[in-house]
Amino acid sequence: MKPLLLRISLTLTWLWFGVVQAETPELAKLDRLMSQQLQVERATAALQIEAQQSLADNKRLLALYQQEHKALTNALERQQLQQSEVAEQRIALLNSQAQQEQRSEQYLQQLEQGLQLVNSLWLQLPHPLQQGLQAESQQLADLQLGLSVRYGALIAILSRLEEFNASISLHQGTIVHEAENWRAEQLFIGLAQGYYRLPDGKGVGVGYATDGLWQWHSAPQYKAQINHAFAIYQGQQSVEFISLPLAAVAEVQP
Repeated sequence: MKPLLLRISLTLTWLWFGVVQAETPELAKLDRLMSQQLQVERATAALQIEAQQSLADNKRLLALYQQEHKALTNALERQQLQQSEVAEQRIALLNSQAQQEQRSEQYLQQLEQGLQLVNSLWLQLPHPLQQGLQAESQQLADLQLGLSVRYGALIAILSRLEEFNASISLHQGTIVHEAENWRAEQLFIGLAQGYYRLPDGKGVGVGYATDGLWQWHSAPQYKAQINHAFAIYQGQQSVEFISLPLAAVAEVQP
């Protein structure tokens, strides 16, 4: 019995080894396929991870590029705006300079005309007015001075002439009366007419511009009227209308 069982056991063992040996190439092939599949899956997973990382990096790079592009665009816009503002300022300065040069030319022309006017009138002005405007007259004629200084002098002269011409004023000054120098009171009615009287009131005269010069002329026949005019102006007599000789009257000799 035992020999029979041993024989059966050996037979089954031999059959099992035969089956295993018969199936070994197929199993090896299956192992290789599974190993390759596993490698493919691992490679695919690695590629997916790498692709995701690359996509994230690309997104960050794109965001940085967009920020840099926006910053560069803003910088270019600011630069263009600044250049535009600079160009506008340059144009404004050029226009202002041109206008200033034009105004300066006009001022120079007005100064030249004003200087000619003052020179033509100067010797015809009453002597107190000439003395009072001596400094302004010198400034107006001085070409070395600035435009504003000379123009200010011209305005001062014209303003003083206008003021003097619209007023009645009393002055003290030296005149020539009957070939002698006298300190006399001088009463001016505007620029064109003046009267004088000596301290004792005995010598009187009229003054006006003739032959391009301001001149005094003795007028004894108008002594009462002229003394009366001085008395009214100085408040010594009441105000009333009086007749006085005018510049249009011919020169009167004593």
